[in-house]
Amino acid sequence: MTHEGKLDFHSLRGAFAVMLEGSGVGLSTAQKLLRHSDPRLTACVYQRLQFTELAEALEAVSETAVALARLVTAKAQP
Repeated sequence: MTHEGKLDFHSLRGAFAVMLEGSGVGLSTAQKLLRHSDPRLTACVYQRLQFTELAEALEAVSETAVALARLVTAKAQP
């Protein structure tokens, strides 16, 4: 999205790249589908998209921490 919160061509391309990566599409295929002339351009997009994986990892850790806190709290109560 743009700073104004509107969808533009590049944000849609970015979303498409995220869907390709999430579906396990290889770099060469993604490069062709995104019509990039250089695989480095595609690779840079994919490197940027690793934030999705990081967010999922943090969410998993968060869920584990909440479960652990509940367990500790339950054992601390008489």
